[in-house]
Amino acid sequence: MSDTTTTSEELREAPFWEGDEGTLSFDARRALLRLVRGPSLDAERHPALWKALLGSLPAISARLNELFLELVVDQDAGIAFVRNVEVEGLDVPKAVRTQPLTLGATLLVLFLRRELLGNALHRAIIAKSDAVEALEPYRLATDLDEAGFRRQIEGAWNKLVEANILLRTDAEDRYEISPVLRLVFGVEECRAVEEAFARLLEERGGKAPASFAGATDDPRSQEDGELEDLGDPFGESAGAYDEHGEA
Repeated sequence: MSDTTTTSEELREAPFWEGDEGTLSFDARRALLRLVRGPSLDAERHPALWKALLGSLPAISARLNELFLELVVDQDAGIAFVRNVEVEGLDVPKAVRTQPLTLGATLLVLFLRRELLGNALHRAIIAKSDAVEALEPYRLATDLDEAGFRRQIEGAWNKLVEANILLRTDAEDRYEISPVLRLVFGVEECRAVEEAFARLLEERGGKAPASFAGATDDPRSQEDGELEDLGDPFGESAGAYDEHGEA
């Protein structure tokens, strides 16, 4: 179903079927479902759902809270996603699961985030070959040979494409980085991961290239961002992601 068109059925008010106890509009329910399925909802790709989200923000947030999920919305960036809540002293169930990332996948995500923030005024477009080449200096931090490291980065890249975190463009092998990465990782976390990689490289006779944290001083970044905040497109793999299905 298109996110840009509205049918007469969609304009109906609840209830939509016999026994329907819900009160949200048709598009607000679709927005809620996309958020739960993940990994994100964005204004450019889902304009009708974005409008419905903003129009029913308190109600949608309340329904997510009942599932122990927190709604994160950046209206300037046009991005929204959900993450598990944590409550001190309570064993809160996790609505979305976490999975660890490979070192290569962690490197790729941090690299893409740096590229995104470095293009704050423009769309961040990148080719897979450029990412693989840029991350090659970090290979010494892993136990992989050149071919194995490339396979790991390319596998992580493909998962991000499937999860709509890397968005296809009209140009072959050129992808746009979703703005959702801007919200997920905090500056301090990026620096901590980078320092860990730098120590590994130093121990193995290498040297870290450009900083991942240097371009992350964005006021919209989460102060204590966590790798599990985004939605895990990787399945198996030092960080973690929440595992969502795709809408």
